Amino acid sequence: MRVLPAEPIFISYSRKDEEIMRRIAFFLRDQGLKVWVDNEKLIPGTPAWEESIEIAIKRAFAVIVILSPDSKNSEWVRREITYSDQFSKRVFPVLIKGTEDVSLPIRLVTRQYIDFRKNEDAGLNALSAAIHFYIDERQTLEMMRPSAQQASRSSPVSTPIPSVQAKGRKAPARPML
Repeated sequence: MRVLPAEPIFISYSRKDEEIMRRIAFFLRDQGLKVWVDNEKLIPGTPAWEESIEIAIKRAFAVIVILSPDSKNSEWVRREITYSDQFSKRVFPVLIKGTEDVSLPIRLVTRQYIDFRKNEDAGLNALSAAIHFYIDERQTLEMMRPSAQQASRSSPVSTPIPSVQAKGRKAPARPML
């Protein structure tokens, strides 16, 4: 049984792409996922809004980057992608308009993206499937991880090799492997 993550998905986007960002956010929320977007979470006048974005990315279980010519030209979208990579977040690129040349930043050119350009509904379903596959993958890896108690019982314990007396002299210590 799939358990949805308690952490939100962070959405990185250009303000010029806000309309589609909202459709994506509502679609994911309708599926029970938590979504973090700056214009909903940051109160105008927040003195440390940059820090709030950093914290939101660190806490997110994944990041969606909405790709368009406007987002490619956004310094903040580029920063959020870099920060996401720095903290090893799964990034889901979503191409909404423009060609790859004009919409994909260099950090994402080698990554598979979800194409919304011809059919937004199909794109939403593909995004949902990719996110749920990732959730399942994370949960499978978590189930395979040994518990701390099991790990302490099964991990090898290194013990020092005792020195041996030979003809009244102490043998040189051997390096521990």
